[in-house]
Amino acid sequence: MPAEEIMKFFYITISFLLLATVVKAEKLTIYTYDSFVSEWGPGPIIEKQFEETYQIDLELVAVDSAATLLNKVILEGNNTNADIVLGLDIICLNLQKNQICLTIIH
Repeated sequence: MPAEEIMKFFYITISFLLLATVVKAEKLTIYTYDSFVSEWGPGPIIEKQFEETYQIDLELVAVDSAATLLNKVILEGNNTNADIVLGLDIICLNLQKNQICLTIIH
């Protein structure tokens, strides 16, 4: 695995861990894009390792694009099931910055 992919994997795993630790969740729901959860994407590996290590159910909910992802969160509003939204790009966020409040982890 290239160094860049290892770092992405590390940051994603740490983000999940921090959120799960803070909320002491039994289940963590992540809205993301479809290539992340595909069999060739990092989602299945992260999900398996995370669940085995932390005994927290990781639910990955996939949509087809960043725009669809953002629209889903906006439409659900305060009733969203997402604990984490993974895969929004800065352009989408800038377009919608006045409509929603997101916590961004860099």
